[in-house]
Amino acid sequence: MAKNNPYIKCSPRTDISQDPDIQVLEISTPSIAPITVFNIYNEHEGSSNLYTIPRSFTNIPLPERCIIAGDMNAHHTWWNSQIKTPKRADEIVQIMETNHFSLLNEPDTPTYYYRTGQGTSVIDLAFTSQAIHDSVINWAVDENASTGSDHATIQFDIVAESELVTTDSNTIRYNWNKTDWDIFSKTLNTLSQASRMVWQYLHEQPTESNLDKSAELLRDMILDAVKASTPVLQLTMHSKRWWTPQLKISQTNMNRAQKQWKKTRLDSDHIKFKAVRNQYFRDIRTSKTSMWIEFLANAQGTEIFTALRYTKPRKTQRTPPLSFSNITAVTFEEKAALFRSTMFPPPSVAPLPTDVRNRQTLPWVTFTPTEIKEAIFTSAPRKAPGPDGLPFHCR
Repeated sequence: MAKNNPYIKCSPRTDISQDPDIQVLEISTPSIAPITVFNIYNEHEGSSNLYTIPRSFTNIPLPERCIIAGDMNAHHTWWNSQIKTPKRADEIVQIMETNHFSLLNEPDTPTYYYRTGQGTSVIDLAFTSQAIHDSVINWAVDENASTGSDHATIQFDIVAESELVTTDSNTIRYNWNKTDWDIFSKTLNTLSQASRMVWQYLHEQPTESNLDKSAELLRDMILDAVKASTPVLQLTMHSKRWWTPQLKISQTNMNRAQKQWKKTRLDSDHIKFKAVRNQYFRDIRTSKTSMWIEFLANAQGTEIFTALRYTKPRKTQRTPPLSFSNITAVTFEEKAALFRSTMFPPPSVAPLPTDVRNRQTLPWVTFTPTEIKEAIFTSAPRKAPGPDGLPFHCR
């Protein structure tokens, strides 16, 4: 999520629950205050035979800004008027009513389609706390989601509470593999010629302020050349090297077959849907395998070590919430501040010098253009860009 939308900050809250059937995330944006999201799979455990809600969720203190969603595996007239006898819903209803939560679902809208027979059910639910009830809108079943699951994909919108949005220069990512470097060079040269008088004035008055303005002018010219020559990188769920037009066709066929089965609920259509769905997943595996074989066949030099790194098992685990001196840090900024204050306490204050009149100043060292060029071109080409968002390609 954070990769596709750089505005979103997402932090796992493993301190709230350790149950494998409960996932807790804290999400926020520059214009949306942190919201705690519970994703629950209400399933019974073998040893205790208790479902997730009575087993682990009833004793969790719920934050003020909270969304609870998931496969609740429960039936109640609150969300399905066809139910005559509630089942596995007592704890859920009691928790939601006690904490004044609201149901997001449109009642009687199916979220699950039985694999056999004509029946549907409403078991995928979403609830919001009172503090953010008016900010969570447009609950709907996403009919175009390509999951192949018998459960429907649920979507809803969270409305920003203010119009203030902090724009980060790095939010725009460019597809450098498709850069037209001829257009880049011509555009940059044209902009340089148009700014020659400004550039000359800034250099004739070599003050610190004019030096900063020169750097900003050069940065803006490079950015304008990038915009004219490089397409914006469109990040989607299919932004993968192995994604091909054939997979798009297979995905479309699966969606069409699934919609047909949901419409008719015939066993024959369900058999066709399963066959097309399995073919779609086989095409994905085939495409991934072909891409891997092609990568290995064309690997040169140190790229073979990249292949070795890909084969090693990866264990990525985020830093859990940190606690020290009754302070709990959850977000990245809070963790960084806690680390800084704990490991680097304020230094002792030294007495101010009494006589600074004879203090010597260090002279500025003169740099040659050759030295500056060598310093720039010793940079690693694949390092992350700085605040201007320009990688080494544009240096």
